[in-house]
Amino acid sequence: MELVIEGLDKLRHRTYHDRKMGSIRIDKREPGTNSASYVFTFPPVDSIDGWNKKMEVYLCKYPAPNGKYELFVMGLHGVTCYYLEREHIKDIDTFHNYMISTMFKAKTYWETI
Repeated sequence: MELVIEGLDKLRHRTYHDRKMGSIRIDKREPGTNSASYVFTFPPVDSIDGWNKKMEVYLCKYPAPNGKYELFVMGLHGVTCYYLEREHIKDIDTFHNYMISTMFKAKTYWETI
């Protein structure tokens, strides 16, 4: 079932490990398929390297084979992915906490390499 979330703009006013969200858009990678995602873009901070570079967090609009929705940083799926139940996404505060955790995983990754 396609995921539709009301009130996503509220997330733009929150911070994620001292980073502000730049935009929220829907990406349809392959029209006609179930590959659409919400994309949360974080602009670069001071440089274009590592943690400070532009970052995009994807939330898939269609469930994975396990019935859950994937939340991950593009390019770091293997180290940042969470599989979320629909109710975790519908509650904006719970979803915000998962976004913070996803960004923390990305920050930790970039600081350890």
